Amino acid sequence: MKKMPELKTKEEIAAFWGEHDSTKYVDWDKAKRIHFIKQPKNVKSLVCEISEAKRQIEAGEYISIYDAFDRVIAKYEE
Repeated sequence: MKKMPELKTKEEIAAFWGEHDSTKYVDWDKAKRIHFIKQPKNVKSLVCEISEAKRQIEAGEYISIYDAFDRVIAKYEE
């Protein structure tokens, strides 16, 4: 097996794998199968809401963290 070069950006990674065969760098016979859990469609928007709530807490727009997260969770309980 060849040693993987150090790739620092997504562009470098894409260019590298666009020009090279993974079988020279990865022993696929030793690979293990993994399964990704399908996330509900609203998970991404919930993460954004939590990030916004954190920003609002830091800006002093909410009295407490509980107040901010209660408002976020209330949107998804409806």
